[in-house]
Amino acid sequence: MKKNVFKMSAFALMLAWAGCSNEEIATTAQGGDDTLSPGEAMIEISLTNANSRAARPVGSSAAANNVDHYKLFVLKDGAVAEGVTVTQIDGAAVSSNDPMDEAGAAWNSAVSTEGAGEASRENGLKKIKLAGLKAGEYTIISYAYNGDTDPYAATLSGNTFTTVNKLTGFDVEELFAGSVTVSATEEGKFTTQPKVTMERQVAGMLAYFKNVPAYVNNEKVEKVVVRANREASGFTFPSTADLNGKWDSGNSGTADLLTFTMSAASNYSVAKLGETYTFNAEGGDGKKYQLADGMPENQSLKCVDHSLFGGRFVLPYEEHVASQTLSIHILGSGNKELKVLNVTVAQAPSDGTKYQYDIRRNNFYSIGKKLFTDNTEGKDSATLEAEPGADEKDAPIDLSKSDELLVTLNDAWGVLHDTAVE
Repeated sequence: MKKNVFKMSAFALMLAWAGCSNEEIATTAQGGDDTLSPGEAMIEISLTNANSRAARPVGSSAAANNVDHYKLFVLKDGAVAEGVTVTQIDGAAVSSNDPMDEAGAAWNSAVSTEGAGEASRENGLKKIKLAGLKAGEYTIISYAYNGDTDPYAATLSGNTFTTVNKLTGFDVEELFAGSVTVSATEEGKFTTQPKVTMERQVAGMLAYFKNVPAYVNNEKVEKVVVRANREASGFTFPSTADLNGKWDSGNSGTADLLTFTMSAASNYSVAKLGETYTFNAEGGDGKKYQLADGMPENQSLKCVDHSLFGGRFVLPYEEHVASQTLSIHILGSGNKELKVLNVTVAQAPSDGTKYQYDIRRNNFYSIGKKLFTDNTEGKDSATLEAEPGADEKDAPIDLSKSDELLVTLNDAWGVLHDTAVE
């Protein structure tokens, strides 16, 4: 993975904590504490509605995340604030405020799951003292990701970062970011208590299929591919805009987002006309489904028998493009196209159609329904609720049929999408 490089004499704070499923991570800056000296302010960092989840990339449409690192930047007058330092984290000294430093500070707090209200479930509050503040306007930027290095190479321009490396496939990683602007007094204390809410800066998708035909038009099916009509070359953050991605205007090629190679099917060599592919795991571990090519294994993932499953993050499209956005391609020998299924949305954009739509930040595009990674019953293992009705269970798309199927997604992501395949 390419490391993040920032040419600036600034401070950055990286925090690590146990993986959690909160949709938003809240950062609150506070001033006015009488115990603080001039030029000092306290920042409180907390997690809200956080519950432990299985590893990602995306194993379901649940509003989970695998964030375990965090960075904080303070800007003044359009540049990184000179002389602003972190003097303590919960009483522990910080050895370095260099943004190149990858060590950071650990976040090891437990998170309560008791109580339904947001306030009652907030836990693990951290207090961080800033020193060296002067009168003027500050912008605080925070972003969070998974791993011990930033997943994206980015440069700071004004109050936003822009990624410069093009990631594809499962190298596209989740990233949350947010910012707030606040003033400091002559004493170097914040005049208000601003709040930074980090939101997801990428899109998510999954594809979930069953009854994969062994033959279409009397020709053997070799692959099933989920294809997009564009592929973004990066994005800007923090952004609250729906379309924060970017791509070159000359990039008119398509992108294969998920590919399933059928030679791994257990009955690949013996399947006959009219039959569907089956999948039986070697070693007797009970797995009877196939992941998308190259998708990392997830030991907690459970799918219906003899299905295909793939999930990943997708960089948002910068603008609407006038062609079929997402499609499913059933391919034969030599990648010959045997059948194409269009993926449609119910909420078409004002300047598009149900076939032509944007890929938007913090939107989830689910081709087939899977609410939770670790079961097929739609049961929230975190709340231990009783199994719901059959309408909440996994609903993979039936590839042996060509009639339209409407899929309702989990509304915990930023936008609810109803998608269909036809």
